[in-house]
Amino acid sequence: MRKIISLLILTVASHFCYAQFSTVQFSPATFTGEDAVTFTIDLTGTSLAGETEVYIWAFANSGLNDPQYPSKDGYTNTDWGNSPATAKLTSLGGNKWSYTLTGTDLFNPLTLGQLKYFQFLIKTKTGSKQTSDSPKYPFAPVVYVPAVYRLFPSRMNQDDAITVYFYQNLSTDITESRMAPVSMTIKLYNASGVQFGSNITLPVRSLGNKLYSASFIPAVSVAIPAGTTLGSFTYAVNGSYFDVNGATINVTGPENTKTFDVLHF
Repeated sequence: MRKIISLLILTVASHFCYAQFSTVQFSPATFTGEDAVTFTIDLTGTSLAGETEVYIWAFANSGLNDPQYPSKDGYTNTDWGNSPATAKLTSLGGNKWSYTLTGTDLFNPLTLGQLKYFQFLIKTKTGSKQTSDSPKYPFAPVVYVPAVYRLFPSRMNQDDAITVYFYQNLSTDITESRMAPVSMTIKLYNASGVQFGSNITLPVRSLGNKLYSASFIPAVSVAIPAGTTLGSFTYAVNGSYFDVNGATINVTGPENTKTFDVLHF
């Protein structure tokens, strides 16, 4: 009888340790693997209610067994018994919590085309309490939308080799659409929005069909002191065309801005 009672106690304890998964709300409601999405969760009524800190344990494509969609733990899944600060949720009060993630960041190096869905559970830092696994939350497919400029990679930091593609035939700007592209001007800015270093002028390469490109590595293009983090850069195409009198005029198209992403590895 004592063994039966002990087994019953262990079963009940296990039930309370593994809390049922709560309803999750996402903002935006639909998101791709490249979108920053914030979810909120209410842990009222679970074993995690009243906790002052909770952490995420995330995983993508679990159970698919499909080489196109490899399974991958989030970079926050470092040690079950000691979750890192990057896995910590933000308290909203009243047992409500939020967390912001981007699929291609959280599940790096999986690319956009390798992300089908993800799941997670919420736990204490030491893993002594946890929810059950969440449902499978799908990543929305990316819809191709023609654009005058495309950057590769789409998510980047100051150490990446960056290529800016200019689709001149898509431009509705008179200056851009009429010019003969020659170069591209790059300006780097620090995290405070102040320009860092001098303007960088890059030659553009014609790829045919009015498609041009220019490539650079921010951290190589200028000398960046240790500990300095760049916040963004701007880019604009330079070229020339003839005025009504046949004279050559040097022109520059509109300036565009790209903010560097904070990547985790």
